[in-house]
This record gives sequence, C-alpha cells and structure tokens, in this order.
Amino acid sequence: MTRRLLAAALLMLMLCAPPSRAAPAVLIDATLDARPAELVSIVGGTVSVFDAERAFQTLPAGAVLRVRLTEDGNAGTAVTPEAVLTLSDGQRLPGRPVPALPDAEGDAAEVLRWRTPLSGVLAVPLDRVRSVRLTPEAGPDAQARGDDAPLADTVTLRTGDTLTGFVEAFGAEGLQIDADDLGAVTLPLDRVRTVRLANPPAPREAVDRVTLRDGTRVDAVTLTVENEVLRLTPALAPSGDPMVIPLGAVAQLDLSAGGTMLIDVLDGGVRELAPGEAFGLRWPALREGSAMLMKAPGAVLLRVPAGARAVVLEVDVEPVRAGGDDAAVRLVAVVGDASVATAGPGLQRLRLALEPVNAEAELRLAVEAVEDADTVAVQRARVTVRSVTAVR
Repeated sequence: MTRRLLAAALLMLMLCAPPSRAAPAVLIDATLDARPAELVSIVGGTVSVFDAERAFQTLPAGAVLRVRLTEDGNAGTAVTPEAVLTLSDGQRLPGRPVPALPDAEGDAAEVLRWRTPLSGVLAVPLDRVRSVRLTPEAGPDAQARGDDAPLADTVTLRTGDTLTGFVEAFGAEGLQIDADDLGAVTLPLDRVRTVRLANPPAPREAVDRVTLRDGTRVDAVTLTVENEVLRLTPALAPSGDPMVIPLGAVAQLDLSAGGTMLIDVLDGGVRELAPGEAFGLRWPALREGSAMLMKAPGAVLLRVPAGARAVVLEVDVEPVRAGGDDAAVRLVAVVGDASVATAGPGLQRLRLALEPVNAEAELRLAVEAVEDADTVAVQRARVTVRSVTAVR
C-alpha cells in the first residue's frame, strides 16, 4: 500500500511540475508595466512563465500584451535580407518575388507573388503593399518606413533615378509602370532598387504579431509556444501550413487577447518635423542619426492610432548648451487635452492616459524652457525617442 501511495505521489508531482525549459523574456502587461520572466509556453491563450523569483505562473489571456525575448547565445546573428516586402499594415516579409500564375488577368494580375523562407509563396494584393526593397542596402527601406504615402507610385532605380506613376503589375518577370513622363514601361527587377506604392497606412488587425530577429513582422491567426518552438498560422495564408520557428529566432510576440493590443507608434514614422518660431525666425528640428536636435518651440509630430487608451514614451533628453549658458529645457508630450513633461535630463518613461476616440490622433513632442531664461537665445535639446507605444 505504501509503495502504491509513493508511486501515486510521484506521478502527481510529474504531472503538476512546471516544465523546466524556458526562454528569458520581458513581459509587458495591460498597465504597460514591464517585468522580467522566463517564458515556458503559450497555449490556448494562456502564458506560462517563471517569474523573477523562479515561481511558476500561468497568466490568463489579456494579462500579457507583449513578450520581448531576451537575446542569448542561441539567437544567432541577424542577416540583412536581400529583399523585403513591407505591407501597409506594418507586416514585413523578407523574401523574393516569384513568377505570376500563367494567364493571370484582372484582379489576379494585381497581385504580388512573394516567396518567404518560412511560409512559401504568398499572394499579396498590390493595394496592400507599402514598399518593396530589392537590394540589401538599409537606407532606402529605412527611409520608406517613416514617410507618408506618396501621391503616386514611385520606383527608384539602382542608378538613383526615379519614376512616378501607377504600378500595374509586379513579379519576378519585371515591373510594369504607367510612368508620368514615359508612358507604359516594363523594367527588369535587376534595375530596380525600391518600389513605394501610394497606398495609405492600414490599421493593424486585432490578431497576434510576431517579430523575428531578422526584422520579419508577420500577423498570426493562431500562435503557440511549446518546447522553445513557435508555431503560427499567418493571417496572409490562414488555410496554409503553419510556420515553425525556433524561439531563439524570435525577438517579440505581441498578443491581442480580448482585443487589447500594443501598437508601436514609431512604426508609422515621424509625421512631420514642425518648425516653431522665436524671435521672428523658424527653428525646425534636425535629425542627427537616431537623435533629433530640437529647438524650442519646434516640435515633432507622430500618429496615434484610433481607439488608443494610453501612450507610453521612452525618451532620452540631453540639454545642449547655447550662448555659454546651460539650456534649462524639458520635453513635453501632448495628445489632445492630455500632456506630460520630462522631469529633467536623461532617459525617462512618460505615460499619457487618453480618452479613446474613433479617429487617428496626433502626438506632439516639443522642447520648451523650464523657466524664463533671458540669457539663452534659443533653448535646445538632443532628443532620442527610443519607443512610443500605444495600448488599444
């Protein structure tokens, strides 16, 4: 009897004991607070983790909005892909174009067939395409990411020349554009550097989003993590085979349980560097690499998605001396009637609570003087916006 009880007790321990394989991560919850943890699994909308004290926890759907995987020795080195397709909703798919289907006409001709290493060939309507980069250079793609949609489709050649007009077809056979100056032109892809279509930004759907370390961003209608392997069904091919990805290749998981999700405002890019006026002169913000040199009262404008309930910013503010005096400045963030300001220089985290509205809002970041400073002609600061996240 004692042996049976002991065997039963051991079996219960085996069944109830949490799995030991876990990946270091940072969890962001519905309050936008971040805490370290080790991710064990995501199954059925439940997130299982070890917390910082190594206690095993199962968190319900909606309690975790983002899982940011910490890099370790198994992550490998991210390789810049040869070609990248970016969609108007922010999905980003390294890969390459493949030939169109034979005898494609009408709507079928207005589809880009794109082969990705993870999911095979996807058929993407051209009206969902934001940009395509066909060369490994980082510059053109990075510039396209933050710009407003152009008034016309724009093709940049490897020579640096550009064509504007309407892209009628796009595939491995070449690119057909009805150019404003030249009329109908067919270009071989080895002459093309980037293609930017005049499609407006589209809102992200209320599904999970996966970001890989190589820059891939893909939406998923189903997502599970078990035994350090991610399996997902891409929203672009919901009836296709699931993607199977080692967890070491994953940078971030954005979960949308209950319809609540985080949105990276900077994915939409800086809308405008708005100059302010002082002493009868205009003082625009200037880009300095990843930072911006901002002069009061100049501002930076970003888009906040419709329905946002809060915005959290991580900003680094470095006052810049002017006229031999210290620049006593602060950065002020304003959305509608809500505003918040930095307490001083250095890296800071700001939070704005918003009244959700069914329209896109504008986030204004501006430098202003902390107090009247008669000896300083223009207040300046070097501002690095590390992240801007909205919860919807």
